[in-house]
Amino acid sequence: MSSVSSRDGAVASGPAADLDTGVTTYVDGAWQAGAGEEFVSVDPATGEVQTTLTAVLSNDAPDSGLPDYLIGNGELVPRGTNRDLLSLFTPLSLTSLTVDGQPTGVMAQSQFGGRVYAVPVDIPSGGQVTVVYTLSGPAPSGLVDTGTYTLEVLPQPMARPDTWSVVISDGSSTLAAWQGPLRAPLQMSASPADG
Repeated sequence: MSSVSSRDGAVASGPAADLDTGVTTYVDGAWQAGAGEEFVSVDPATGEVQTTLTAVLSNDAPDSGLPDYLIGNGELVPRGTNRDLLSLFTPLSLTSLTVDGQPTGVMAQSQFGGRVYAVPVDIPSGGQVTVVYTLSGPAPSGLVDTGTYTLEVLPQPMARPDTWSVVISDGSSTLAAWQGPLRAPLQMSASPADG
């Protein structure tokens, strides 16, 4: 999966939302693919941010026909299963988290001056898992003064690039949008005047 960071120029040193998958436990990473979608709504008057980040993790690994060191031995999880720890780094507060539509527990902690929300996911051979984070909170300090919101999406090195769809909205209209394979860092900025 890729990393997503949200910040404005006044807070250039602090990522606001990094999404990172943990170490692939049982399956070689060449079979893992990810798709992400982030919808960000920013209220320019108050600086309040509402965001929904959806990560779809896919696993194309077979469950047989290859050595155990590639697809696992089936002792802890079925052969071909990809076990990940999906972590979101953000200054925003988590309002909900679901895995395949079901509310789930989350490991929450502080790191690098922000919050980290982590959830373990097992992606079955030939399957996929959908994780949806819903977050809210104040935008970076310069948003209300400058009226500009900046979002940076950073790729995570993978055998296959992740595919992302990103929308920035003021709640009533789309201010900026992008979609495609994420091969290089993407930076988007928008202000209410763009809508």
